[in-house]
Amino acid sequence: MTYNKYFVILSLICFGIQTSKSQMVFDSMALINATIINEKEINTENLEFCPAYFNDYILFVKSNKENGWDDNMDDYYLDLAYAAKNNKGNLSKNAFLPLPVNTNMHEGQAAFDNVNNKIYFTRSFYNQDKGTKRDTVVLKIFEANKSNNFNNVKVLSFVSDKYNTCHPTLNRNGDYMIFSSNMPGSLGMDLYGVKKVGNAWSEPEAIVNVNSSANEVFPYMYSDSILVFSANQTKSMGGYDLYYSSLCDTGWTKPMTFPFPINSSFDDIGFALNAKGNQGYFSSNRPGGKGKDDIYRFEGPNSFIKKATKESNAICTISAIDKLSFVGIKNANIIISEIDLAKNAGNKEISKGQKDGELLMKIDDVGKVLYQLVSDENGNSTTSLELSKSYLIKFSAAGYEEQLFIYNPISFGKDLTIVGNPKKIDTTVNVKKEGPVAIPTEVGSVVVFNNIYYEYGSAAIKNDAASELELLYTAMVENPNMRIQLSSHTDSRGTTLYNNQLSAQRAQSAKNYLVNKGIQASRIVSIGFGESRIRNNCTDGVKCSDEEHLYNRRTEVLIIE
Repeated sequence: MTYNKYFVILSLICFGIQTSKSQMVFDSMALINATIINEKEINTENLEFCPAYFNDYILFVKSNKENGWDDNMDDYYLDLAYAAKNNKGNLSKNAFLPLPVNTNMHEGQAAFDNVNNKIYFTRSFYNQDKGTKRDTVVLKIFEANKSNNFNNVKVLSFVSDKYNTCHPTLNRNGDYMIFSSNMPGSLGMDLYGVKKVGNAWSEPEAIVNVNSSANEVFPYMYSDSILVFSANQTKSMGGYDLYYSSLCDTGWTKPMTFPFPINSSFDDIGFALNAKGNQGYFSSNRPGGKGKDDIYRFEGPNSFIKKATKESNAICTISAIDKLSFVGIKNANIIISEIDLAKNAGNKEISKGQKDGELLMKIDDVGKVLYQLVSDENGNSTTSLELSKSYLIKFSAAGYEEQLFIYNPISFGKDLTIVGNPKKIDTTVNVKKEGPVAIPTEVGSVVVFNNIYYEYGSAAIKNDAASELELLYTAMVENPNMRIQLSSHTDSRGTTLYNNQLSAQRAQSAKNYLVNKGIQASRIVSIGFGESRIRNNCTDGVKCSDEEHLYNRRTEVLIIE
């Protein structure tokens, strides 16, 4: 996911949120069995994401071909649109909101205040850095009155020109807002809350127990008691995943991930649920859609919400993803055995190769094998485990190193992501020396083009890239129905926002090469991931050589159709 694409795209009592004695949570088993439907009548080859309820309509963010092309994002400018349901339950006719809500800039995630008939939405602005003379994107939250034909648009009092303030969601009374921001004190994009008293908003306060060192974005409040958001945390299935936190007497609980098929090994963002709790919407760029990001409907016979109980068992999702591509590893073997940590607690030794004095546990007493699971095509497997027990999990898959994990659902959450380490990673692919590189045609396959290198701070492809792109061109000519995703990655130097913009430009450069040779542009989706998927330890603040940084500046190809 490109951070840029979607973005131009304390005390809880002091904010007046009432805690509930009956904590509400999502029913994992109901979500696992949910029916997922692509809203094909409103989705296009471009962007549709972040659904929200808007009276009897669904409000969402959509690329607007009438609003011009943004080279930085490799798509049309984003506007707010709304859609109605037809008699089959599908989203059908859709239209854009009028001026002055939609402008020639990007408009993003919105929330509707049913009580006061107001809409709050995100809008982008370009500010020029005086030092670098480079435009940077700043996001702000605006308010408009639907009763007055959306006139009197005004920026909210707590936003700033110096940082992003975006993605609003509201409680049912419309007097409490949660939003995402990278304001001072944030560890990336964090979630904040403000209380409305009269016509004034309070100072923002961070949402306790929810924010992390990752980016928390696109929040959504359901029934004032559940907070859903997207984040690119390390335990994600891939890219951005959907998480939720419940409101209890002590505040917001530790976030939990949604299971498959709501989450996937791709980006899953934006969420909305109806009042009955048995139908909702989210957006994803998973394969099988119509374009980059699509709106999906999920539904089931019963509510996806239930009262929290002191469960003895829980449905746990164990996911396996590739370390380099973040794509799920299918047909991975997951063996789960009982283990008594109390019996093994005294079995410790100093292991050679470790730091002096570092203790590792020797596992001598392992119980019977409980489950032997095989991951599905998205790398996911699910089973029911006792919350009070600990387990030894053994991971193995063709082409990957075997791994062992000690896992407890209470300590680590109901979702475990295993990052598969390839047994042998060839980091010096050289087409001239090794001969042609086979371009796979199976949907979901990923090819890492290590020879498509870029100079630091530049989107210009170096001369040695042509040989690999020629192979891709030939494969697309021989397979006229093939559609691909070109994703570009930067090293960690430079700001996050700059790297997101730069990687999007680099992916567009590779796409332009193929289009100029005759490949239809509609067959290629280009995405910039910035520095979000570093392949070695050269993250922010780590001293690395130019060669080590170069290893992270690459282009990857995902077969999506």
